[in-house]
Parts: sequence; C-alpha cells; structure tokens
Amino acid sequence: MQFNNGKISISLFESSEQQAFYQPNEGEAKRHEIWLGLWSKSLTKEEMSEYARMFSRPIRLSNAEYFCKSGGFGYAEVHNEKQFADLDEFMRSTYGDIDEGRFYQLGMRNWGDQPYQKDKNSWCNGYYDRQQGLAGEYIMAGDPGWFDRLEATVRHIIDIDICHASSKRPELIGAIYDCYATDHNKGNAWDMMQRIVSAQD
Repeated sequence: MQFNNGKISISLFESSEQQAFYQPNEGEAKRHEIWLGLWSKSLTKEEMSEYARMFSRPIRLSNAEYFCKSGGFGYAEVHNEKQFADLDEFMRSTYGDIDEGRFYQLGMRNWGDQPYQKDKNSWCNGYYDRQQGLAGEYIMAGDPGWFDRLEATVRHIIDIDICHASSKRPELIGAIYDCYATDHNKGNAWDMMQRIVSAQD
C-alpha cells in the first residue's frame, strides 16, 4: 500500500518472482477484504500485523468431540492419541503443521486444483474430495488449520473455477467449467448437475 498526493494505492495481489501481477481471465472473480483503520497514532509494523491477524484469521472455538457427537455433519468420531491413534499418527506425520505448501503449489490461478501427476495438462476431480476431506478432518481433529485450508479451497473454486461472466458463452455463467487453458469462453460446464439455474431459466 502506498499513500501519495492524497491518494491511497493498494496492491491486492502479492507479487512474486514467478508472477509480478495477475490479470484475471474473463469470467473469473476475486473478492478482497480491505480494512481501513483510523488510528489516533501511528502503529508499528508489529502492531499492524497483530491487528491484521485478528481479522484475517479470527479465533475459531472448535470442539471436535461436540462436532462428532452432535451428528450435524453425519457419522464421525474424534481421532487423537488415545482414540484411533494409528490414524491420528498418520495424519500428523503426513500433514504436520497443515501448511498450505503441502496442498497447493501451482501458482495463483491453479492454486488448489489438482493435475494428474504424469500429465500437467490433464486435471482430475479434486473438487469434492478435497473439500470433503478437509472438512472431515477439521470435524474429527478440531485443528483450525484444516478449516483454513478448507476456506481457501472453497474461495478459490467460487472465484476462479465458477464462471461469473462470458461474452460468448452466457450459458456457462454459474457453472464450474472444464477448460483450464485460457478463459470461460472456451470449454464446457464441468458437470451439468452443478449448474446454477437462474430465475429467468
């Protein structure tokens, strides 16, 4: 963010060596939350980071035992060092601190998508499995890190993978599309059962 001549300039995408900026394709969207704090004094970088964390990652009062016993999410059981210890150890040794780098390494646009390992241009169905797996582990383990990965995955699908606009293919609006090459004007709806039917239909 920069402030010059009475104007505030905000960079919404963090640049990197691989991608200095991001130009959305037609049909893609990206929501941002911008917090404008009017303080009576200048804040240090440490103070700004602390305040920002309160909003970017709020406290989640999760209780795996309650989630599982309530039945609100279907049949589930807590796994920990005492119950289903083998599963618990596997999850801890495999995913550790649940860092996003363990899940997403494909850059800003395809972040969260999943190509087949041998063919980088062929994409497999990771939408249902990824969301259900992350949600299930959050319910059974109660670690908010799983919720963080779930939230990021769902936001990516809503913003990038669902067609929000198409000048040439308006029938694709509301659908998850199957073309990862360029834009929503190419390819088809990934699964017609996921079409969002508008009121005018």
